[in-house]
Amino acid sequence: MFGKRTIRVILNQIILGLIGMLSLIPLVIVASLLAAVTAGFGLLLLFLAPFIALMVVQRLSVVLPAAAVDDPLTLKESWRATSGLGWAMAFAALVMSLLAGFLIAMWGLLLSISDGLLPTSELWPQIRSAIFPMGTMLIFVWIFASLHATFYGLIRERFAEKLGLRTEDYTMADEIKSAARAKARKALAGAHKMDRR
Repeated sequence: MFGKRTIRVILNQIILGLIGMLSLIPLVIVASLLAAVTAGFGLLLLFLAPFIALMVVQRLSVVLPAAAVDDPLTLKESWRATSGLGWAMAFAALVMSLLAGFLIAMWGLLLSISDGLLPTSELWPQIRSAIFPMGTMLIFVWIFASLHATFYGLIRERFAEKLGLRTEDYTMADEIKSAARAKARKALAGAHKMDRR
């Protein structure tokens, strides 16, 4: 169902994309200036710029799974909550990007092999051109949704440890919250039925 959660996730994705692109601009400018003075260090920074931008985006990306479960986590809180995890998160994202690239290549290879296995048809190339981007998007969403959910779980555990909570405590709190939400939806559905009568 397309609701407030979906809108929040989409908006956060757009914001993170813009932050990632905008964070590259000063890094590239500084790297270019340094390359003019000290070629080696400037070129190294230019090479590392996308990785630094990726680290920034990953530290803020915890807002995505938070928005999906109605957690009002802000970008500032996400940055603070992921302190000390930035480079590990960036490295994990880099590894997962390489994995996604490999899976997409395998998906493309499978589709190209299917040309020889299936009978000649004018319709199949059109179907293949449609399902390749669909499969690519599915792979990216699956991999990065899993990655962001893992990060979100990690920072929740860190926060719970700081408060002295056990895993059972916040699991129970989640269950109570889910049950309350289900009751509220049921009550709203009942109220809508009564209005229709």
